[in-house]
Amino acid sequence: MPRENEQAVLDSARVHHARLRDALERGRVPGRSRAQAPRLIASLVVAALACSGCVGYAYISTHLESLRNPSGSSVSTDSATEHATDAPASTQPTDAAAQATQEAEQ
Repeated sequence: MPRENEQAVLDSARVHHARLRDALERGRVPGRSRAQAPRLIASLVVAALACSGCVGYAYISTHLESLRNPSGSSVSTDSATEHATDAPASTQPTDAAAQATQEAEQ
């Protein structure tokens, strides 16, 4: 008897999943199926437009300073930090080995 109840539950779940799958494919009208290709193509077009809009906005916002000043007289903050890091390091040793070497030289 328990086997029959389990089988009935499994069959009910199988029928339920089949009906859900058919409803997803066909919609409310059970006889005709949905045209999924146009919706897929439209979704891809909308996604491509959104991506290109984001890329365009990022490009314009990155290069906005050079678009405002076409003469190129503006100095970016990146070049200022590069010059600061190119400066020679201090001559004081940072570890014990370098300090011992410097003391041996004197």
